[in-house]
Amino acid sequence: MAENPPTKYAAYPRQNLKVPGTADQLQALSHGQDGITWVMAAWIAMNGFLIFLAATYGLPAAIILELLGAVFLGLFSGRAVEQIGVGMGWSRSKTTTVRVLFGLSLFFCTIFGVLLLQTLANERMRKFGLKLGLMGIDKYRLARKVAELRALETLTLPQAPEARENP
Repeated sequence: MAENPPTKYAAYPRQNLKVPGTADQLQALSHGQDGITWVMAAWIAMNGFLIFLAATYGLPAAIILELLGAVFLGLFSGRAVEQIGVGMGWSRSKTTTVRVLFGLSLFFCTIFGVLLLQTLANERMRKFGLKLGLMGIDKYRLARKVAELRALETLTLPQAPEARENP
C-alpha cells in the first residue's frame, strides 16, 4: 500500500490572513519597550542617588534635584513613548497625551506608568504571535517575525487586466 505524498501549500498570500499591524509597528513596539525599561533603570538609579544626597546635604537639595531629574527623564522617555504610540497605531494627539502623562507620572508613580506601557506593548506583540519570556520578548524571534512580516508586505497579488469597455 503506497503512502500519500506530503501535502504542499502554495506560497501566496491568503485572504483570511490577519496581521495586527506592520513590521515597522512591531519593531517600534520593541524599541519603545526597551527604551521604557532604560528609563525605569535610570529612575531607580537617580532615586538611589537622591536618597544618599538627602542624607548628606539635606532634603531641599534632594527635592530640587528630584524635580530636575524627573524633567530630564520625562524628556528622555519621550522617544520611547512615541515608539510605543507608533507601534500601537495611536494618533499623534493620543501619543502626545500619553507622553505628557508619562512625564508627569515620573514625579509620583513611575512604576505604574512603566508597567502600563510595558503591558500595552506586550499585549500588542502577543497579537503578532510572539511569546513573552521571563526576560521579555526574544530578540531572535522578534527579528524573524519582522523579516516574515516584511516578506508578506512585499508580496503582491497578481493584478487582473483592466476591463475594457466595448465601444
